[in-house]
Amino acid sequence: MTTSCIINNFNYGHFCQEAIRSALAQTVPFKEIIVIDDGSTDDSVEKLREQFSAEPRVKIITQKNGGMLSTHNRGFLESTGDALFFLDADDLYVPQRVQTVLQIMERDPRIGLVFSPFTVFGDTSGTMYTRKSRSSRMRRLRQDQQIPSQDLEFGPTFNDAYYHRNW
Repeated sequence: MTTSCIINNFNYGHFCQEAIRSALAQTVPFKEIIVIDDGSTDDSVEKLREQFSAEPRVKIITQKNGGMLSTHNRGFLESTGDALFFLDADDLYVPQRVQTVLQIMERDPRIGLVFSPFTVFGDTSGTMYTRKSRSSRMRRLRQDQQIPSQDLEFGPTFNDAYYHRNW
């Protein structure tokens, strides 16, 4: 099974290089890494071309600003892989991400979408929103804190987008 990584970028020149490096460092390599720049006004495109123009698996595409969904749609149209991985420019993949997802998909070919908990990283702590009931609640995370998957629940935005195809 071939894999494509689609990275959306808008003014994340200071993060996107690390995101691409994490995609390149996979234990099971991506066939292609497609970066869709969504009309950035910072130096993102220059930094990306300077750093990755010699890497044949990285394809940098620029477009007029249209929002995150437009970058996902464009990446989908540009991709040639059997399995698509979406990575935001300010996030990182652990080196075993592709390998783990492919193993899950091989165990049950009916699986069409895989998502996972995340770890907060960087110099500051972050927040994560969960919906355990009708009222939303916010949980504060410490740097590098792992959230157990049983504690994660996605709110209506995730459900509408992925399950009901309501963008």
